[in-house]
Amino acid sequence: MNNLLVLRKITASFFSSLTLILLSVSCAKFKTEKIYDSKVNNNVQTFAISGSVNGFHYIPDEIKHKGLVITFGGSEGSAGEYYAADIANKGYEVLAVYYFGKENQPVSISEVPLEFFSEVLNYAEKKCKSIEPITLLGGSKGAELAAILSSYYSRIDNVILFAPSSFVFQGLDYSSQKSSWSWKKTPLPFITFSQKAYEKMRYENNAIVLRDMYEAAVELTPPEILKEASINLSNLKGNALIFAGGDDALWQSDSMAQILKKQNPEKTELHIFEKAGHAFGAAPVSGGIKLGGTPEANKTATVESSRILIEFLNKQHK
Repeated sequence: MNNLLVLRKITASFFSSLTLILLSVSCAKFKTEKIYDSKVNNNVQTFAISGSVNGFHYIPDEIKHKGLVITFGGSEGSAGEYYAADIANKGYEVLAVYYFGKENQPVSISEVPLEFFSEVLNYAEKKCKSIEPITLLGGSKGAELAAILSSYYSRIDNVILFAPSSFVFQGLDYSSQKSSWSWKKTPLPFITFSQKAYEKMRYENNAIVLRDMYEAAVELTPPEILKEASINLSNLKGNALIFAGGDDALWQSDSMAQILKKQNPEKTELHIFEKAGHAFGAAPVSGGIKLGGTPEANKTATVESSRILIEFLNKQHK
Protein backbone atom coordinates (compact mmCIF):
# COMPACT_ATOMS: atom_id res chain seq x y z
CA MET A 1 0.00 0.00 0.00
CA ASN A 2 1.52 3.34 -0.97
CA ASN A 3 2.01 6.20 1.45
CA LEU A 4 -0.89 8.26 0.08
CA LEU A 5 -3.41 5.45 0.62
CA VAL A 6 -2.05 4.82 4.09
CA LEU A 7 -2.35 8.53 4.89
CA ARG A 8 -5.99 8.63 3.75
CA LYS A 9 -6.89 5.62 5.90
CA ILE A 10 -5.08 6.71 9.04
CA THR A 11 -6.09 10.37 8.91
CA ALA A 12 -9.75 9.33 8.67
CA SER A 13 -9.30 7.31 11.87
CA PHE A 14 -7.34 10.14 13.48
CA PHE A 15 -10.03 12.75 12.80
CA SER A 16 -12.62 10.53 14.46
CA SER A 17 -10.44 9.74 17.48
CA LEU A 18 -9.23 13.26 18.15
CA THR A 19 -12.77 14.63 18.03
CA LEU A 20 -13.53 12.48 21.07
CA ILE A 21 -10.43 13.71 22.84
CA LEU A 22 -11.00 17.38 22.24
CA LEU A 23 -14.00 16.93 22.41
CA SER A 24 -29.23 25.06 17.22
CA VAL A 25 -32.03 31.58 17.30
CA SER A 26 -34.42 31.57 14.69
CA CYS A 27 -34.13 33.99 11.83
CA ALA A 28 -33.84 33.74 8.10
CA LYS A 29 -30.36 32.19 8.22
CA PHE A 30 -29.78 30.60 11.61
CA LYS A 31 -31.58 28.55 14.16
CA THR A 32 -30.47 27.76 17.69
CA GLU A 33 -31.49 25.24 20.27
CA LYS A 34 -30.58 25.24 23.94
CA ILE A 35 -28.75 22.06 24.85
CA TYR A 36 -27.29 20.37 27.91
CA ASP A 37 -23.51 20.60 27.96
CA SER A 38 -21.53 18.78 30.64
CA LYS A 39 -18.39 20.81 29.83
CA VAL A 40 -19.75 24.07 31.20
CA ASN A 41 -20.75 25.25 34.67
CA ASN A 42 -24.39 25.58 35.69
CA ASN A 43 -24.20 29.35 35.17
CA VAL A 44 -23.36 29.01 31.46
CA GLN A 45 -26.03 28.35 28.83
CA THR A 46 -25.10 26.51 25.63
CA PHE A 47 -26.99 26.85 22.35
CA ALA A 48 -26.38 24.72 19.26
CA ILE A 49 -26.35 26.83 16.09
CA SER A 50 -27.23 25.56 12.62
CA GLY A 51 -27.90 27.09 9.23
CA SER A 52 -25.51 29.55 7.62
CA VAL A 53 -23.44 29.28 10.82
CA ASN A 54 -22.82 25.95 12.54
CA GLY A 55 -21.46 25.56 16.04
CA PHE A 56 -22.22 26.52 19.61
CA HIS A 57 -22.98 29.74 21.47
CA TYR A 58 -21.88 29.90 25.12
CA ILE A 59 -23.53 32.59 27.23
CA PRO A 60 -22.63 32.99 30.92
CA ASP A 61 -25.44 34.23 33.15
CA GLU A 62 -23.03 36.99 34.14
CA ILE A 63 -20.77 38.10 31.29
CA LYS A 64 -17.72 39.48 33.06
CA HIS A 65 -15.66 40.59 30.07
CA LYS A 66 -16.48 42.72 27.06
CA GLY A 67 -16.19 41.44 23.54
CA LEU A 68 -16.33 37.99 22.02
CA VAL A 69 -14.08 34.95 21.70
CA ILE A 70 -14.52 32.72 18.62
CA THR A 71 -12.94 29.26 18.51
CA PHE A 72 -12.09 26.85 15.68
CA GLY A 73 -11.02 23.24 15.96
CA GLY A 74 -8.51 21.44 13.79
CA SER A 75 -8.72 18.87 11.04
CA GLU A 76 -10.36 16.41 13.45
CA GLY A 77 -13.58 18.29 12.74
CA SER A 78 -14.43 19.95 16.05
CA ALA A 79 -15.43 23.55 16.64
CA GLY A 80 -12.94 24.02 19.45
CA GLU A 81 -15.59 23.25 22.08
CA TYR A 82 -12.99 22.19 24.63
CA TYR A 83 -11.41 25.65 24.60
CA ALA A 84 -14.74 27.44 24.25
CA ALA A 85 -16.34 25.82 27.29
CA ASP A 86 -13.34 26.51 29.50
CA ILE A 87 -13.26 30.17 28.44
CA ALA A 88 -17.03 30.56 28.90
CA ASN A 89 -16.69 29.20 32.43
CA LYS A 90 -14.46 32.21 33.13
CA GLY A 91 -17.23 34.65 32.22
CA TYR A 92 -16.66 35.20 28.49
CA GLU A 93 -19.26 35.01 25.75
CA VAL A 94 -17.93 32.50 23.21
CA LEU A 95 -18.81 31.12 19.79
CA ALA A 96 -17.37 27.73 18.81
CA VAL A 97 -17.66 27.50 15.03
CA TYR A 98 -17.38 24.67 12.49
CA TYR A 99 -15.86 25.51 9.12
CA PHE A 100 -16.28 22.20 7.31
CA GLY A 101 -18.28 19.00 7.49
CA LYS A 102 -21.62 20.55 8.49
CA GLU A 103 -24.71 21.96 6.79
CA ASN A 104 -23.90 24.35 3.90
CA GLN A 105 -20.17 23.67 4.30
CA PRO A 106 -17.45 21.81 2.36
CA VAL A 107 -17.20 18.14 3.27
CA SER A 108 -13.47 18.42 3.94
CA ILE A 109 -10.79 21.09 4.32
CA SER A 110 -10.49 21.84 0.64
CA GLU A 111 -11.01 25.34 -0.74
CA VAL A 112 -13.05 26.33 2.31
CA PRO A 113 -14.42 29.82 1.49
CA LEU A 114 -13.16 32.35 4.01
CA GLU A 115 -16.35 34.33 3.48
CA PHE A 116 -18.12 32.00 5.90
CA PHE A 117 -16.74 34.30 8.57
CA SER A 118 -18.98 37.12 7.32
CA GLU A 119 -21.95 34.99 8.37
CA VAL A 120 -20.32 34.42 11.76
CA LEU A 121 -20.03 38.19 12.20
CA ASN A 122 -23.63 38.60 11.07
CA TYR A 123 -24.76 36.12 13.71
CA ALA A 124 -22.62 37.79 16.38
CA GLU A 125 -24.03 41.23 15.61
CA LYS A 126 -27.57 39.93 16.02
CA LYS A 127 -27.15 37.57 18.96
CA CYS A 128 -24.11 38.50 21.06
CA LYS A 129 -24.04 41.10 23.80
CA SER A 130 -20.78 42.70 22.66
CA ILE A 131 -18.41 42.01 19.78
CA GLU A 132 -15.63 44.47 20.49
CA PRO A 133 -12.95 43.29 20.79
CA ILE A 134 -12.97 40.00 18.88
CA THR A 135 -10.38 37.32 19.63
CA LEU A 136 -10.04 34.24 17.43
CA LEU A 137 -8.67 31.01 18.87
CA GLY A 138 -7.68 28.06 16.72
CA GLY A 139 -5.77 24.83 17.07
CA SER A 140 -3.66 23.24 14.32
CA LYS A 141 -5.55 23.68 11.03
CA GLY A 142 -7.92 25.97 12.94
CA ALA A 143 -4.91 28.08 13.92
CA GLU A 144 -3.97 28.32 10.25
CA LEU A 145 -7.52 29.52 9.56
CA ALA A 146 -7.58 32.04 12.43
CA ALA A 147 -4.28 33.58 11.34
CA ILE A 148 -5.44 33.88 7.73
CA LEU A 149 -8.80 35.40 8.67
CA SER A 150 -7.05 38.13 10.66
CA SER A 151 -5.56 39.48 7.43
CA TYR A 152 -8.93 39.51 5.63
CA TYR A 153 -11.24 40.88 8.34
CA SER A 154 -10.34 44.13 10.11
CA ARG A 155 -12.96 43.39 12.79
CA ILE A 156 -10.61 40.78 14.23
CA ASP A 157 -8.49 42.22 17.04
CA ASN A 158 -6.48 39.34 18.51
CA VAL A 159 -5.57 35.75 17.72
CA ILE A 160 -4.63 32.81 19.94
CA LEU A 161 -2.92 30.03 18.00
CA PHE A 162 -2.15 26.49 19.18
CA ALA A 163 0.27 24.44 17.04
CA PRO A 164 -0.02 26.89 14.14
CA SER A 165 1.14 26.92 10.55
CA SER A 166 2.91 29.85 8.95
CA PHE A 167 1.90 28.66 5.47
CA VAL A 168 -1.24 27.74 3.57
CA PHE A 169 -0.97 24.02 2.89
CA GLN A 170 -2.75 21.76 0.46
CA GLY A 171 -6.26 20.73 1.45
CA LEU A 172 -6.85 17.52 3.35
CA ASP A 173 -9.18 15.50 1.15
CA TYR A 174 -6.08 13.99 -0.56
CA SER A 175 -8.06 13.36 -3.76
CA SER A 176 -6.51 16.29 -5.60
CA GLN A 177 -4.05 19.10 -5.08
CA LYS A 178 -6.24 21.98 -3.99
CA SER A 179 -5.72 24.81 -1.54
CA SER A 180 -7.21 24.52 1.92
CA TRP A 181 -8.87 27.93 1.57
CA SER A 182 -10.41 30.26 -0.98
CA TRP A 183 -11.40 33.91 -1.11
CA LYS A 184 -14.06 35.18 -3.51
CA LYS A 185 -13.97 31.83 -5.30
CA THR A 186 -10.22 32.09 -5.88
CA PRO A 187 -8.01 29.47 -4.17
CA LEU A 188 -5.32 30.90 -1.90
CA PRO A 189 -1.73 30.13 -2.99
CA PHE A 190 -0.60 26.98 -1.21
CA ILE A 191 2.16 24.45 -0.63
CA THR A 192 1.53 21.08 -2.27
CA PHE A 193 2.45 17.60 -1.10
CA SER A 194 4.59 16.23 -3.90
CA GLN A 195 5.42 12.55 -4.28
CA LYS A 196 8.85 13.29 -2.83
CA ALA A 197 7.19 14.86 0.21
CA TYR A 198 4.86 11.87 0.67
CA GLU A 199 7.89 9.60 0.60
CA LYS A 200 9.13 11.32 3.77
CA MET A 201 6.27 9.87 5.79
CA ARG A 202 7.59 7.28 8.20
CA TYR A 203 6.47 4.87 10.89
CA GLU A 204 7.55 4.83 14.49
CA ASN A 205 6.23 2.19 16.88
CA ASN A 206 3.30 1.45 14.54
CA ALA A 207 2.31 5.12 14.30
CA ILE A 208 2.71 7.35 11.27
CA VAL A 209 4.88 10.47 11.61
CA LEU A 210 3.80 13.32 9.34
CA ARG A 211 6.20 16.07 10.37
CA ASP A 212 8.89 14.97 7.93
CA MET A 213 6.37 15.19 5.09
CA TYR A 214 5.37 18.75 6.01
CA GLU A 215 8.98 19.84 6.36
CA ALA A 216 9.83 18.29 2.99
CA ALA A 217 6.84 20.01 1.38
CA VAL A 218 8.19 23.39 2.50
CA GLU A 219 11.75 22.59 1.48
CA LEU A 220 10.68 21.43 -1.99
CA THR A 221 8.54 24.50 -2.71
CA PRO A 222 10.10 27.20 -4.93
CA PRO A 223 10.84 30.45 -3.03
CA GLU A 224 8.35 32.52 -5.03
CA ILE A 225 5.49 30.10 -4.25
CA LEU A 226 6.61 29.83 -0.64
CA LYS A 227 6.34 33.59 -0.32
CA GLU A 228 2.86 33.64 -1.85
CA ALA A 229 1.71 30.83 0.45
CA SER A 230 3.03 32.50 3.61
CA ILE A 231 0.57 33.65 6.27
CA ASN A 232 1.02 37.27 7.29
CA LEU A 233 0.44 38.49 10.85
CA SER A 234 2.23 41.81 10.38
CA ASN A 235 -1.00 43.80 10.00
CA LEU A 236 -2.80 42.29 12.98
CA LYS A 237 -4.71 45.07 14.72
CA GLY A 238 -4.28 43.73 18.22
CA ASN A 239 -2.07 41.03 19.70
CA ALA A 240 -1.18 37.41 19.08
CA LEU A 241 -0.63 34.63 21.61
CA ILE A 242 1.00 31.50 20.18
CA PHE A 243 1.63 28.07 21.72
CA ALA A 244 3.59 25.19 20.21
CA GLY A 245 5.20 21.94 21.27
CA GLY A 246 8.88 21.41 20.60
CA ASP A 247 8.18 17.70 20.08
CA ASP A 248 5.29 18.22 17.65
CA ALA A 249 5.35 15.13 15.41
CA LEU A 250 2.47 16.13 13.14
CA TRP A 251 3.99 19.27 11.65
CA GLN A 252 6.72 21.77 12.51
CA SER A 253 4.53 24.10 14.58
CA ASP A 254 7.46 25.19 16.76
CA SER A 255 9.50 26.58 13.86
CA MET A 256 6.42 27.95 12.08
CA ALA A 257 5.36 29.70 15.29
CA GLN A 258 8.73 31.43 15.36
CA ILE A 259 8.22 32.58 11.77
CA LEU A 260 4.88 34.10 12.75
CA LYS A 261 6.40 35.88 15.74
CA LYS A 262 9.11 37.47 13.58
CA GLN A 263 6.41 39.07 11.44
CA ASN A 264 5.03 41.06 14.36
CA PRO A 265 7.42 40.64 17.30
CA GLU A 266 6.19 43.52 19.45
CA LYS A 267 2.60 42.27 19.39
CA THR A 268 3.27 38.53 19.57
CA GLU A 269 3.72 36.44 22.71
CA LEU A 270 5.17 33.00 21.98
CA HIS A 271 5.39 29.99 24.30
CA ILE A 272 7.08 26.80 23.12
CA PHE A 273 6.84 23.81 25.46
CA GLU A 274 9.92 21.89 24.38
CA LYS A 275 8.81 18.39 25.42
CA ALA A 276 5.13 18.73 24.47
CA GLY A 277 3.55 17.49 21.26
CA HIS A 278 1.07 18.74 18.69
CA ALA A 279 -2.09 18.59 20.82
CA PHE A 280 -1.49 19.37 24.49
CA GLY A 281 -4.73 17.71 25.57
CA ALA A 282 -4.15 14.51 23.61
CA ALA A 283 -2.05 11.39 24.01
CA PRO A 284 1.31 11.23 22.21
CA VAL A 285 -0.27 8.84 19.68
CA SER A 286 -3.88 9.09 18.52
CA GLY A 287 -5.70 7.21 15.78
CA GLY A 288 -2.48 5.72 14.45
CA ILE A 289 -0.80 9.11 14.07
CA LYS A 290 2.04 10.28 16.26
CA LEU A 291 1.30 13.70 17.75
CA GLY A 292 4.39 13.81 19.94
CA GLY A 293 5.26 14.76 23.47
CA THR A 294 4.90 12.69 26.62
CA PRO A 295 1.80 12.40 28.83
CA GLU A 296 3.54 14.40 31.55
CA ALA A 297 4.83 17.13 29.24
CA ASN A 298 1.50 17.45 27.47
CA LYS A 299 -0.32 17.73 30.79
CA THR A 300 2.06 20.45 31.96
CA ALA A 301 1.61 22.32 28.68
CA THR A 302 -2.18 22.06 29.03
CA VAL A 303 -2.19 23.55 32.52
CA GLU A 304 0.32 26.31 31.77
CA SER A 305 -1.17 27.30 28.42
CA SER A 306 -4.64 27.51 29.97
CA ARG A 307 -3.35 29.86 32.65
CA ILE A 308 -1.48 32.04 30.16
CA LEU A 309 -4.45 32.08 27.80
CA ILE A 310 -6.84 33.42 30.43
CA GLU A 311 -4.31 36.05 31.52
CA PHE A 312 -4.01 37.16 27.90
CA LEU A 313 -7.78 37.34 27.43
CA ASN A 314 -8.21 39.29 30.66
CA LYS A 315 -5.82 41.94 29.32
CA GLN A 316 -7.39 42.14 25.87
CA HIS A 317 -11.01 42.07 27.04
CA LYS A 318 -10.93 44.44 30.02
